[in-house]
Amino acid sequence: MKYVLALYCLFSLFDLCDAQPAMIPRSTVIRDQGIRSGSFYYYKDDRKHKDSILVSIDNYDSTGNLIQKDEYSDKGTFVFRSTVYDYLDSQLLKKDEVTAGVFTSVDGKTVNPVVGTRNVTIFEYDSAGNNISMKLYLYPPPLVKRPPSESIVQREFDDQHHMVKEIESSKELSPYVHYTFFYSNGLLIEKRAYDINKKWMYSYVHEYDQKIESIYLQNSNGKTLSKEIYYDDLGRLVKEKNYEVMKAYKDHETYTYSYSPEGLIVDRSIEFASGDHRYFKYFYSK
Repeated sequence: MKYVLALYCLFSLFDLCDAQPAMIPRSTVIRDQGIRSGSFYYYKDDRKHKDSILVSIDNYDSTGNLIQKDEYSDKGTFVFRSTVYDYLDSQLLKKDEVTAGVFTSVDGKTVNPVVGTRNVTIFEYDSAGNNISMKLYLYPPPLVKRPPSESIVQREFDDQHHMVKEIESSKELSPYVHYTFFYSNGLLIEKRAYDINKKWMYSYVHEYDQKIESIYLQNSNGKTLSKEIYYDDLGRLVKEKNYEVMKAYKDHETYTYSYSPEGLIVDRSIEFASGDHRYFKYFYSK
């Protein structure tokens, strides 16, 4: 019954979104060549007793590369986001994301289209396959007559292919080292952040205990627990606790994940610090 409901909701959303591609400043033709298409479509908020539908359609090529992701939501104001990925073999060369949406009136009729925005990221690699550069272009809405903003992240790696440094720059900002990374036995143990004046701001310190990874935020005020990450026997993420939230009913948010025998995620849940819950179900067409 749930599978039938998912299909019904999915097709209903497609009917609602028929007019969307015209608002998007590039082609969004789906290039699905088949390994599988996955979608998540549902969340439930227990405390408010409210159901909603979210749809994400993921299209993969024959080698398993994600080549297009389309996202929808169905209540009142829904946002359409389409992301296209370009590869050379298995290396991601370009990520092109366009977001658009419409506001709808109480009776469900479209009353006000929202002009879309576009983000393009270009990836570059060295001969060892390390992702040494990312260029991000942020395009304004089409009616805004100005060029896109541009920012660049350059990365340095050690002989073990561990990223050790990130250097950021833009048209307005000279290159500076924003992050440095430190490892022990192949595991990340510290990420340090610096401002444009080369002054240390904070660090994230990683500690490992078998299948649990604890991450601490360290700054001038001391050291506090930031996140706990739990893995199963296969090394898959099964739970996260995020402590960098506004304290309310609880002092953290909890995320849980479960998988099918094939290793595909099938359920995800979020428990917010306020006590609210949301549940997500994933379905795969192939």
